[in-house]
Amino acid sequence: MPTPRVTALVEHLSPAWFVPVMGWIGLGLSWARASHGLGEPAQLISLWCAIAASFLLGLVSLCMVWRWIHHPQAVLADIRHPIKHTFWSALPIGMVLLAALWIGLEHTDHWAMKVFWWIGALGEMATTFWLLARWLRPVDAGGTPLTSLTPIIFLPLIGNVLVPWAGVPLGHATWSSLQMGIGVFLWPVALTLLLVRQFQVGPLPARMSPTWFILVVPPSAVALSLNLFDPPMTLLWAVWGIGLISLMCALTQSRAIINLSFGMTHWGMSFPLAAFTSMTLMMAQQPEGDGLWMPGMALLAITSVVILWLSRMTLRGLWRGELLRPE
Repeated sequence: MPTPRVTALVEHLSPAWFVPVMGWIGLGLSWARASHGLGEPAQLISLWCAIAASFLLGLVSLCMVWRWIHHPQAVLADIRHPIKHTFWSALPIGMVLLAALWIGLEHTDHWAMKVFWWIGALGEMATTFWLLARWLRPVDAGGTPLTSLTPIIFLPLIGNVLVPWAGVPLGHATWSSLQMGIGVFLWPVALTLLLVRQFQVGPLPARMSPTWFILVVPPSAVALSLNLFDPPMTLLWAVWGIGLISLMCALTQSRAIINLSFGMTHWGMSFPLAAFTSMTLMMAQQPEGDGLWMPGMALLAITSVVILWLSRMTLRGLWRGELLRPE
């Protein structure tokens, strides 16, 4: 049985703790892409990432259930929070991504993954409509104020673009393309809202600086999903270019991130880096893409180091009691 101290700490376990799951899955998917040139060692690393991500997803989910039982008001507060509520979409997104990783490794039963994937895909669509409904409400009725918009809004919207990664291999290409279309449509909508917020309200708080890396996710996810539908190569290269400029924009925040005390927002860098790495390695396998193999390997090394560092800092923060506490 958990001790009273553990139960008290779980009260402050926000849904942002599902984001590390996405980071580790993204790293596993990147290493799986690298197996094209690195062979079995890359597949083995990808397998260990899948095991780590599965363990994390199960652990955080159990802690969330425990939190709901003992601290329901804290859970409801996160649901009503103008920023934290978007993190709930990380759970169904994690399920969709984990299905894609295990299917790619061919270490699982496809029937079980179909059920797992469907729960994640439908859960992601539900969170998307829930978010849109909040946008349409007046602020005094629980709507989303302009001041609370951050790059995190891409999470529940663009998560729909990730659905084909497992959906197409599982034989659900039609539904996958339908849900991907929702995400592609909402990508420029979210970007426009974010730019309006930036120019009218001002810069984001310093501790939110790492979340700018989330701008890299939409083009990376779109390219990787489009590749499953045999698109024109010119389109893939164009989207890769969008991903590159998005990464360059995010890197302008490097100094602010370095000077920032570690927090869960730092995990906002993990999945975007992994997604861009996967996209680059995918393009390296395309005609005229040979020159991207070495940059892709460098990105894979950087992403691996970043996620290992994030994991180390998270464990240290938990040990020192610096993370699970009131904000």
